Amino acid sequence: MLDDLDDIHPLFAGAPSTTEFKKLRKRIVRNVREAIEQFGMIERDARWLVCLSGGKDSYTLLAV
Repeated sequence: MLDDLDDIHPLFAGAPSTTEFKKLRKRIVRNVREAIEQFGMIERDARWLVCLSGGKDSYTLLAV
């Protein structure tokens, strides 16, 4: 799923394609998904507004 080229935002097209990087990306997405489910952060049919500062953490949020 996360290794498909179609699943990667164009902003991250130049990201490393190493196994280590792919594992890190999968782990981040999995941890975020688990936290969202565990703490009930998203309600069904909820609308989102995402603001980004342009830092590394913001780009990670955009990718997730």
